[in-house]
Amino acid sequence: MLDILKRLVAFIMMRKIQKLFQIAITDEPVRTEDWSSGFKMNVESFKSNYPDADYYLYQDSDLRKFLSDNFDADVVETYHKLKPYAFKADLARYCLLYIYGGLYSDLSHLHISPIQPDENTGMVVFRDIAPYEPNLHETIFGSTDVADVSWVTPTVQAWVACYAFGTPLHSWQMVAQGKNSLAHAGMVMAART
Repeated sequence: MLDILKRLVAFIMMRKIQKLFQIAITDEPVRTEDWSSGFKMNVESFKSNYPDADYYLYQDSDLRKFLSDNFDADVVETYHKLKPYAFKADLARYCLLYIYGGLYSDLSHLHISPIQPDENTGMVVFRDIAPYEPNLHETIFGSTDVADVSWVTPTVQAWVACYAFGTPLHSWQMVAQGKNSLAHAGMVMAART
C-alpha cells in the first residue's frame, strides 16, 4: 500500500506546474524596477498563483545561452536572424517549454487563478480570440504586441473600423479583409485623427 501511495504522490507532483517562464527582450538589459505598476502586478499575479513553482525571467542574453546549450546551430542561427523581438520570444518560449515543461506567460497577462491540469492533460494552450457571441457588442477580444513596447516608450492606440465586427483576430478572415479598400480607408482615418 505504501508503494502505491508513493507512486501516486510522485504522479501528482509530475502534474503540478513546477516552472514558470516569462521573456523580456529589449536593446538594453532589463531593469524590472523601471517597469510600470501594471507589469509588476502581472508578474506578481503569475508568481502568486503558483507559489511552489520556480520563476524564471529570461532576457536576450539568457535565451542565447539557453538555445546554444540545448539546440543545434540552426535553431540558434534562426533566433539571431529574427528581427522583431516578439518573433524571438515566440521561438524561445517553445524551446523553453520543450526542454523544461512548465508554464509560459506573456508579461502583459494578469493571472486571476491558477491553471490546474489533470492527469489526462498533456498541454494547455490558450487562444486569444473569443467564440462568436452576438450579444457582446461592446467587447473586443484579442492580443497585441503593444505590451512589448508600451512600458519602454509612450504608446497610443487608435481604434477605427477596418474589418467586420466579430471577425476572429489572428485568422485568415482578418487577413483577407486587410486587402479590402475599406480597411485601407479605416487606416487612413486613424492616421488623420
